[in-house]
Amino acid sequence: MNACPRRDEVPPVLIAGKYFVVSVLRNDCFYLAVLSGDVPPLLIIELLHRIVDVYELYFGAHNSRVLMNNFAIAYQLLHEMVASGYTMLTEPNALVTLVSPPSMVARLSTFVTGQRSAFGDKLGAGATSIIPWRRSDVKYTANEIFFDLREEVDAIVEGNGVVTHTDIRGTLACNCKLSGFPDLTLVFSDPGLIEDASFHPCVRLGKYESDRCLSFVPPDGAFRLMQYRISPRGPFNAPVAVRPDVQWHGHEARVSFELAPRPTAIRGGGSSSRASASGGTGMTAGAKAAAAPSVEDVGLLVYFPKAVTSVDLKPTHGKASYDPKANTVTWIVGSLPVGATPRLEGTATCEEGADTPIERIHALLRFVLGSGTASGLGVRDVHLGSEKYRFFKGVKAFMRTGRFQIRA
Repeated sequence: MNACPRRDEVPPVLIAGKYFVVSVLRNDCFYLAVLSGDVPPLLIIELLHRIVDVYELYFGAHNSRVLMNNFAIAYQLLHEMVASGYTMLTEPNALVTLVSPPSMVARLSTFVTGQRSAFGDKLGAGATSIIPWRRSDVKYTANEIFFDLREEVDAIVEGNGVVTHTDIRGTLACNCKLSGFPDLTLVFSDPGLIEDASFHPCVRLGKYESDRCLSFVPPDGAFRLMQYRISPRGPFNAPVAVRPDVQWHGHEARVSFELAPRPTAIRGGGSSSRASASGGTGMTAGAKAAAAPSVEDVGLLVYFPKAVTSVDLKPTHGKASYDPKANTVTWIVGSLPVGATPRLEGTATCEEGADTPIERIHALLRFVLGSGTASGLGVRDVHLGSEKYRFFKGVKAFMRTGRFQIRA
């Protein structure tokens, strides 16, 4: 195998003799599955991601140290999820009843007696439920459900401000705290925007294909209901404008990056309401124009050509640091100051007598918009069937940048 310059550039499927190695990279940890036969690789990739999701649910985070400290429970979970090379039980709802999550009391008991096991003594309601992903004995005093509509925008912006490429990826996350077996129907404000989508197994695909709404009996607690991709119908205007300026004079360049707030048509805002089982109260997230969306966590990562040997850039706002090994400058601005235009400027120098580099200076823009979605997709309403209690429903929408490249 050829060595890869970066960890995230490792191919997801590698050939090693008569075996195939499928890998995923999460939180700087590789998770591997070795295959000896012909198996759909996407199925294995999805299984590896599900295993990591389960570890996150149990341990709160996943990295090499967390897995080492909780090796016994991690091994027991893996034993329940995969047996003799076959996928068995992967629903967190059922796994929690079979393998107890770690706690300080359990760890102390194990340390003192050395006899406690994370395995439950009997099957719980989650393992015997008629619906694999939901327990049969769920009860709440206050019934409520929350939805988080998160979108991530990738884009390529030329130095003159023209957007040449935009791609939007979104996730609809849910936190359900409803009693019994709630049968929900979620209606989008503009479902025609969605192009590619993947769903939690609880979603009825036939209903979505016919009516473009989500009909489902949700798992108890937090879970990811849906992932989707959208190609914008028009050019995407970010709420932060970047004005790059690079002027080469021999082996030295004068470099400047300027940030400015820009009015945008991003729609959004969260909403909440209390409704009976028959619905009746509308709700919208992402369907009305936001008067002044707050832009936070603004930053810029500037990449320089390999021919550049030294960089000296100073910011007017925030902090900037130069990494000579990666030949990059990280500029952290935070929130955009009112009535001011932050600027990062200085010089970049090549070896004396060297030609102007062919490779262009470029930057990655970062920001988070706390209210609204880039696509305009929203949740219009959520209806509850099969149960007669009143419940609270809320939606929050926000977006952030993914790989948002600015070409100087």
